[in-house]
Amino acid sequence: MKSRALAKVAIALSEPALRAKKLIRDAPGPFTLVPVLPSTNNRYNQPVYVLRAVTPVSPVNPTTARILEQAATALLEALGSAQGDNTIEIYLNIPGDGKNAVHYCYIDHTNRQVFWARATSTVELGLDPFETDGFLKSALTGEYWNHVENFPCHQIYWADAEDELKGILGHGAIDDLTSPGSTCPWSAKECAEYTSILERFKTCDHNEHVPYRVVSIARLWAMIARVRHINQYGLTSPRLDRLQGLFEYYQSQKKLSFKIALGEAFCLWMSRPTFTRLTALWNGRVVYQRHWHRFFDEARAIWIKLGVLSLVIWTTDAILLATGHQSATTMISASMAGASVLISLILHQAHSRDRLATAPDISAYIMQVEDYFHGLRPLSITFTLPHALTAYSALLLQSSLLMIAIKNLTSLSDILSVASVWFLPALLALLLFASFGGRSLTYT
Repeated sequence: MKSRALAKVAIALSEPALRAKKLIRDAPGPFTLVPVLPSTNNRYNQPVYVLRAVTPVSPVNPTTARILEQAATALLEALGSAQGDNTIEIYLNIPGDGKNAVHYCYIDHTNRQVFWARATSTVELGLDPFETDGFLKSALTGEYWNHVENFPCHQIYWADAEDELKGILGHGAIDDLTSPGSTCPWSAKECAEYTSILERFKTCDHNEHVPYRVVSIARLWAMIARVRHINQYGLTSPRLDRLQGLFEYYQSQKKLSFKIALGEAFCLWMSRPTFTRLTALWNGRVVYQRHWHRFFDEARAIWIKLGVLSLVIWTTDAILLATGHQSATTMISASMAGASVLISLILHQAHSRDRLATAPDISAYIMQVEDYFHGLRPLSITFTLPHALTAYSALLLQSSLLMIAIKNLTSLSDILSVASVWFLPALLALLLFASFGGRSLTYT
């Protein structure tokens, strides 16, 4: 359930009084409040005037209808000179806690904002504190579009909002294609798809189809508003690049630690590229879902491959042990291969798409596992453990096979020949790697 800012107005049936509280957001569709005359016997077929209010609450119950009517009337009166502005409507909701209160907020369709009858604390609204009015307005813009998405059926079609949305999608596509640190929440392909869908609405531009068009525009605008708010769009210190401040964040996590150094050494320093990538993804503590999904998809594929390879190594070790070729290296290799299989399966399951489906899921997980002093370095070591264990088990298996081959040889020349055939290709490969720029790939 998405969050929404809303205030509460306390209702006394004879004398309404305004109070601020927080919002409950769950609005299935629009409803226009219609009061009744005493002579109508509580039937809703003889309206006297229409109140500009929407609510998810059914007015079938007379007491509920009376409370909603009095709340809407009081809130309209509180508008003062703005009562005649038909672009302002009221959202009303009665919570199920049994209290004599109505949740409310004003919806300003001209300025595309929400507001309340009087100054209200952001704490009471369930919002974080704000240092500037601009930042508060940025947060409430998303709440406005959430409201429009939930109450689309009585809304008109905004051509200017759709045209600006198409412009934003076009810019987002170009930004994604030309900048590795694009702050656009969608890929260039997704931006093109959204633009194409919006264009198709022109072929069914009838009154009965307007709500579908409004919902689509509002949902995309709500997502854009949220990303703009996170990146402080339009404010004095906007975040123009996803990788802005990356170097400083990277260095802040590289505190000296014997435990971390030992873990990186055990993983043959293979954890450092993973740490660098995790740092870029978590830079600014903002989650871009599509980048994290790509990272975890690749990680899960690698863990599966390492698990399968380790299982093959473990099977080979088991065959050697079963056929009487027992040695310490073979048993250690089997143990490490088994551990690699187990850890790979655990990591794959713990980081499945189902568990980390949304940006809040990913954000909550990273904040939970992030180390206070060393940031994401411990996590990068955990992610790289299957790599190291598989490498160690493979090397130990090679050693076991070499020892078995040497035991069957009698002359020194034969032993040296086997050893050279065993190690010479690996040595040549390492020399070639170093001579063709392998050093430039190392991390400091």
